[in-house]
Amino acid sequence: MKQTHALRQFIEEARRLWGRPEEAKLPELLKHLDFLEDREKTITDCLLVGIVGGTKVGKTTVINALAGKQVGEASARACFTNRPALYVHSQREGMARTRLARVLQPEDRVVLHDIPELERLILVDTPDFDGSLEAHHHLFADILQQLDLVLVVVTTQKYDSQSLFEILGKHVECRRIVFLFNRIDEGIPLSVAIGADFARKVSAFALRAPEGPEIPVFGISAQNALFEKLGRPSGPKGQFAELETMLHKRLQEEVIRRINEENFRAFAATTQQKVQTESNWNSALEISTAMLDCLGTRLQAFRQKFAEEAANRLPGIFRELRYHQARVSAAGYSGVFGGYLRLQLFFRGLMEGISPIAPSFERTARDLDQSIQSWAET
Repeated sequence: MKQTHALRQFIEEARRLWGRPEEAKLPELLKHLDFLEDREKTITDCLLVGIVGGTKVGKTTVINALAGKQVGEASARACFTNRPALYVHSQREGMARTRLARVLQPEDRVVLHDIPELERLILVDTPDFDGSLEAHHHLFADILQQLDLVLVVVTTQKYDSQSLFEILGKHVECRRIVFLFNRIDEGIPLSVAIGADFARKVSAFALRAPEGPEIPVFGISAQNALFEKLGRPSGPKGQFAELETMLHKRLQEEVIRRINEENFRAFAATTQQKVQTESNWNSALEISTAMLDCLGTRLQAFRQKFAEEAANRLPGIFRELRYHQARVSAAGYSGVFGGYLRLQLFFRGLMEGISPIAPSFERTARDLDQSIQSWAET
């Protein structure tokens, strides 16, 4: 939690020094830091996998097909649409609840299983991102911030949603992503043209694959895959087997740990950037640099001015100091010789304009000080 603590201190100092971040932006920024703090506590060998999609694309059916049983009723979607639902291995329940502690509520559904292939994958069915309620949008964004891997479920009818592209552009950030064209056996077929059009549109976003440079895109029928596992009559499954191969075999413990750590570092960097932006760090740094440059220039000019003034005045001061030092020494001699020395020094002082009574170098020093002070104030 050292990084989070340092960023919180930075925010406090920024608010004290120049009043940023603004009061209105502070709650969202602190919430982002809360999520970072949660991530710092839970860098593990598990991935939080979000099933993300709009209405009626079959998110719940995808989870059912991965589980091989009816985890959630696709026809009774309220609990899955409005609130998150978890499908998690019994050994990982505590980890799942810790990772989602800030968004889970007691009534949210948590289904436990003991499938070895899914032990390291915590599946999260998320609220529909294209719903009309603003509260759902905020909840979806909060869940998305916690995810390590995003399975985006689309259909050939709903693959170019503006809501989807806004999410890809604003919220996915560093998270790994996989696209699933579901329900390929229904409606418009997944053609080469649709695939190329989709690839062109998502190429505009800086997306990251679980492994390698290419973002995986699978055409599947989650319902047929589920029916086959349940021993019921089914049709073509598409690339569902390839999807499971990626999730079960390619995402081994070492890969999952690496993804987890890389995601944390990327999320920490993003959080730091948000803090610096909202704290007006760059502008403050520019102003501070300009002030230091100005101060350095001013100090250099001050030194030069002081040297010039001193060069003009110090010779007279030193001459007067030597004169009064000689008078003090002459006072120690008595008799005719002492009188002669004192008389000589008296006339010498008169000729050089040095007061034989009171030293004037103190007044000269004061004049030098006032001259420099007057220049510095301008």
